[in-house]
Order: sequence, then structure tokens, then C-alpha cells
Amino acid sequence: MSNVDLYDLVIRAKNGDKRSMKQIVDLFQPLIQKVCRRAKADERLDLEQHLTEKIIQAVYAYDLDSVPDYSTFCQQILNVSSSIDPDEKKTADPQM
Repeated sequence: MSNVDLYDLVIRAKNGDKRSMKQIVDLFQPLIQKVCRRAKADERLDLEQHLTEKIIQAVYAYDLDSVPDYSTFCQQILNVSSSIDPDEKKTADPQM
């Protein structure tokens, strides 16, 4: 993947660029796979598809005009992460 940041990929994906959407989904594959490993073997494919669909929906729903401050951003990431992976920490350190 090139040196394009996630924000640029989201802009492109929201404008219909399928390659950018695939790159976004690929960025989240490690987390998706981590969560899927905890599911029953016969449920993993369905869970992977569901999480991929949620990522795509989140890209399309993301409001590019409303960029949060750093601490709000960290909290949003933790909220999403904890909803996908309940073992993730629930508090953010804004000094990261």
C-alpha cells in the first residue's frame, strides 16, 4: 500500500473508489481476524463478513466535515474497538 493516510482513503472511498475501500478494509483485517479467532469455527466467516460490512458502513457514514479534537477521537476509537474487541482497554490516555 502507498503512503496514503486513512483520511484520504475515506475521502476516495466515499466518492466511489473501490480500491480505496478495499485498502481501508485491509487495514482493519488484523483486528477482524483477532476477533474472529475467538468465535466458534463455524461462525467465523459470518462474523468476518459482518465486521467488514460494519467497516464499510462506518466509512460511508463518516462525516468528513466534523473532525473531533484528539481526546474525543481517542475516546471514539476506544468505543469502536471495545464494541468489536471487549478485551481492549476502556480508558484513553490523551497524551499517547
